[in-house]
Amino acid sequence: MELTIVPVAHLSSKSVELVRETILAVRPDFIAIELDRSRLEALMTGKRPRMRDSLRSPFFFMLYLLQQALGRVFAIKPGSEQLEAVKLAREHKITLVLIDITGQQIAMGFKRIPFKEKLGLFLEAPKSLFRPKKKFDMDKITSEEFLEKFMAEFKEKFPVTYDTIVTQRNEHMARALMQLDLNNPGKKVVAVLGAGHVAGIRSILEHVEPLQGNVSIKVNVVHT
Repeated sequence: MELTIVPVAHLSSKSVELVRETILAVRPDFIAIELDRSRLEALMTGKRPRMRDSLRSPFFFMLYLLQQALGRVFAIKPGSEQLEAVKLAREHKITLVLIDITGQQIAMGFKRIPFKEKLGLFLEAPKSLFRPKKKFDMDKITSEEFLEKFMAEFKEKFPVTYDTIVTQRNEHMARALMQLDLNNPGKKVVAVLGAGHVAGIRSILEHVEPLQGNVSIKVNVVHT
């Protein structure tokens, strides 16, 4: 399988353009996106989380509200780059593959995060809302230099959170891509992934022995 990974920021208009340019250039057989069915439906319809789900996982709901607020700051709908991939898949009759864990699994994972880490996240995340836009370039967060430093600091400060929303999802999405290769050897795939997941998923695909079958994946990461 020839896998082209597009590292994206979920609040960047540049990422939307990069997704379009890459898909049109590669003309893949499959487009893989960092969503599950329920989150894709919610993204496409603009549906807010249900009240009962918000009460079950208030921390997850607060992160949703923060993302929406940041979307207003940067004048872009969160997840626009994923929607662009979906749109292109439909327009060009390319098979769409949803490779992330379910929203319910993510919400369940938040329950194991210690209160101390949740409090720390709540105290740090709102700072993004008050940082002057001119001093914060959303497009730069996909650079390898920024990500390496940011992810290392994030893992050190919030180890359980990192394991829950980064490591476990990396492993799941890598397995999904391996399975896609097993079922469709030799095909071209474009994967639209949050930039923070790219290094981990690439490492798994290039260095970890697959659990079954003969997986052969050539990985190319688009430079942003």
